[in-house]
Amino acid sequence: MGHIPAKIVTMIDTSSSMTWYDYITPAKSDADTFVNMFQPQDKFAVLSFADAVKRVYPTTATLTTNSNPKVLEEASRAIQAITAYGNTNMTDAIKAANTLLNPESNPRGEVLLSDGMYNVGGDPTPFLPKDIPIYTIALGDNGQLDFMRKIANLTQGQYYFAPDPITLAGIYYNILEKGKVGQIVTNSLQTVTPTLPMRNTVRLQAGLTNASIGVNWAAPGFKWTTKYPPAAGEITTRVLDPNFNPYLVPPVYRDYGFVVFTIENPMAGTWFFDTYFGGPSCNVTVGALDPTNTTVVRLTAPQEAVRAGETAVIHGSTLHEEQKLTGAHTTASVDRPSVSTDDALRTHAAALGNVQLREEDADSEHADRKRLTALRAQMLPYRDIVPRHRVEAKVSHSANGDFEIAVPTDVPGEYMVRVETIGSHPNGGEFMRTNLVCISAR
Repeated sequence: MGHIPAKIVTMIDTSSSMTWYDYITPAKSDADTFVNMFQPQDKFAVLSFADAVKRVYPTTATLTTNSNPKVLEEASRAIQAITAYGNTNMTDAIKAANTLLNPESNPRGEVLLSDGMYNVGGDPTPFLPKDIPIYTIALGDNGQLDFMRKIANLTQGQYYFAPDPITLAGIYYNILEKGKVGQIVTNSLQTVTPTLPMRNTVRLQAGLTNASIGVNWAAPGFKWTTKYPPAAGEITTRVLDPNFNPYLVPPVYRDYGFVVFTIENPMAGTWFFDTYFGGPSCNVTVGALDPTNTTVVRLTAPQEAVRAGETAVIHGSTLHEEQKLTGAHTTASVDRPSVSTDDALRTHAAALGNVQLREEDADSEHADRKRLTALRAQMLPYRDIVPRHRVEAKVSHSANGDFEIAVPTDVPGEYMVRVETIGSHPNGGEFMRTNLVCISAR
C-alpha cells in the first residue's frame, strides 16, 4: 500500500511566556522539523496563537499541499519568523484549525503546543472537534497538564508532556505516526560531545520506496557541515547502508537546527546513522520514518490520571495490515520524575522567593510552579532541581503477538513510556517500530 496523504494542522503557542522561559526558539525548530518530515502530497497548515490567531503558513484559508521543495522552504521561513507576545487564546486557535480541516475528507488531526493555560478567548472545550483528534503537547510543568490531557481525551487524540524543549522533537516525531504520515522506525535523544558520538541503527524492510530521517538539534547557533570531523560548533551525520557503503546524497538543511535525509528505494537491512558534534556538547534527536502504515505497534494506555503508587498497565500489539504478528520482541523504558513538583517546591522554597516573574504570572494561581520553572531554567545544565531519570520497564509477551508493559508510578508526575519493537517483516527483512505514550500519576 502506498502512502495516503495526511491532512494536519499544527498550532504553536506564541504567548509572551514562551520567550520568558526560553521556549520559543526550540519550539519553532522542532515544529519546523515536524513539517519538513511530511511526505509529498501531504496537506498541512501552521497556526500561531497568542491574543489572536495567525496563519503562519499558508496565509490562505485552505491547507497547502506539499507538492515541491519550495513549499517546505517557504513554510520553514514562515515558522522561523514567528515572534512571541501577549496572552494564550486556545479557543480561537482550535476554531481556526477546525475551519481549515472541516472541508477535508478524513482529516488526520490537530497538534496543539502550549506552555500555559488559556487566559483569553474563553474555555475552548465547547469548540473541540467531534471527529478530528487533537494531539496536545504540554510544555513545562505550570499547572496546565490536566486540561491538556482532557482536550486530547475528549477528541480521541493523545496527550504528551515535555518537561523542557529538549524532548519536543521526539514528541513531534511520534505525532507523525499518529497522523499516519508514516511509522516511526527509531526515535532517540542523546547528548553528543566530541568524544561521544550518537549511533542510530535503522532497520528497513524490503519494498520501501523511500525513508526519511530527521536529525534535530534545536540550536540554530550550531551549524551543519558535510566535513568530518566537524569543527567546534558544527554537527554532521555519516550514513552507511547495510553493506557499510557511505550514502552520499546530502540532506535538506534549513539552517534552523535540523536536517532531513530522504533515502529513495532504500536497501533492506540495517542502516547506520552516526552523528558527530565538534563541541562543546549538543542535545540531538534522531527520528526515522517509514512512509507506509501497514506494520504498526498499537498501544492502549490509561487515559485518565492514575493514583500515584499504582502500577499502570499499557496493552500493546504488533499488527501487519491489521493482522497480529507473532515473534516480535518489544522493550520499553520510562522517562519518569525523580521527585514530585510539590517536593521540589518545598525543597527550594527559599530560593523561589527571589525569583522574579512577569506581572501576569505573579498573580496567577500557578505562580509557585512558574517560579520553579524559571529557577530550573536558570540552574540548567549544571543542576536540575526537578530531575527525571530513565528506567527499564517490564514487558510481558503473549504468543499471539500481544504484550503488556508494567509502569510503577511511586512519584506524582508525568511518565513518558518509550516502546521499541523489532520483528521479521512479511515482505522480507526486519522492521523496527518506536512509539511513545504518556501516563499521568496524581
